[in-house]
Amino acid sequence: MYTPPLFQEKDEATLIALCRAHPFGMIVATGEGGAPEIAHLPLALVRGADARLEVLTHVARANPLATLAARGAPMTAVFLGPHGYVS
Repeated sequence: MYTPPLFQEKDEATLIALCRAHPFGMIVATGEGGAPEIAHLPLALVRGADARLEVLTHVARANPLATLAARGAPMTAVFLGPHGYVS
């Protein structure tokens, strides 16, 4: 995704704080035949045993993302951040 330099945040602590403050987001993966699989889910950002950041979530077994995850498919987590609706 293109992000203009003015809107790029590079400070890891700031990014982690944002993800933890707004833990609802999306998991996106490529499914069968190239179709996108997307689910809105609660996401938890944690530090793994090897000090890498990991995203934890839960989906139902019937969700196609569960099958893709079991196969080791690449996935993207999108933390939505602050949001609201203006009519």
